[in-house]
Amino acid sequence: MERKQSWNSSKLGAWCAGSVSLLMLVASLALLVLEARPYFTSGLRLDQKIAAISSGQLEPGLSFSSQTLVLDDCRQVLTSVKVRVMPSANKAPLEQHCSTVSRLIADRSPLNSYARYILALTAGSSGRGAELSDDLQASQRTAPWEAWLAGLRVELAARSFDQLTEAAQTAYRSDLTAAASSRLSLPYVVEAYGRYAAQHELITAAVEQLPPAMQSAFINQVRSSSGAAQ
Repeated sequence: MERKQSWNSSKLGAWCAGSVSLLMLVASLALLVLEARPYFTSGLRLDQKIAAISSGQLEPGLSFSSQTLVLDDCRQVLTSVKVRVMPSANKAPLEQHCSTVSRLIADRSPLNSYARYILALTAGSSGRGAELSDDLQASQRTAPWEAWLAGLRVELAARSFDQLTEAAQTAYRSDLTAAASSRLSLPYVVEAYGRYAAQHELITAAVEQLPPAMQSAFINQVRSSSGAAQ
């Protein structure tokens, strides 16, 4: 009798262990599908990315790389000339979905400065000045000296300067200094200087916070771009 009970207990234990293993396998496969989904729905061409976003198919997984891929696609689409000249009715689904997924990512990872930048991008595209300012500041607070991201914020803030609150304009000045400190992001500052004459004094004051060598690099690029434009 004891042997039979022991055998039944062993059988039950094996069944439970097998069930748990199966559940873990199913959960792992589901997670893998979720993580891999952006890689299959995104597409390589701009029109494919636009279709994936407007239809709501592009969704982020839980990993940093999966989320970054989705944010990259939103940035590429929303900053493209093709989308910028779209009628508002056609552009709205793109802005809405990118706003939704970037908000989801930001809620999961409050320190994801890139997600807050995409939120600012969608707000600026829709003319929501208060949200644009808030999200630019939030992105700048958590990544003040990440030059590539500061450069992206500079481009957006320079283009939308009249919509910015005073606090967001202060964050923009800090971003100008951060972006001008890197060779890779300096072109964003040079472009803002060349395109927005009303911001010359503000941009110059920000660049003057840098060491002389970096100031010289800015001046040389401004002169070079001015010469090329003539």
